[in-house]
Amino acid sequence: VTGTGDGFCCIWDTERLRVIRTIEAHAGSRVVFVSANFDSGMTVTGATDGRLRVWDTENGDCLGTYDGHSDPISASIVD
Repeated sequence: VTGTGDGFCCIWDTERLRVIRTIEAHAGSRVVFVSANFDSGMTVTGATDGRLRVWDTENGDCLGTYDGHSDPISASIVD
């Protein structure tokens, strides 16, 4: 999973080296980190908008948005 400077999150097929899903994770902001746990099927993204978002890796649905940070979120752990 990679994050982009234009707010997208890309989920990759590492065997075929191609993007299998693109999620507009943080519109208008730069994604500064992604953390994925494929056993649980969740990906967490943080961006310069100060939001943390939790995603269903399989279908790209946003499971939750956490606001409250005034600065970019630079790290998190998915367990």
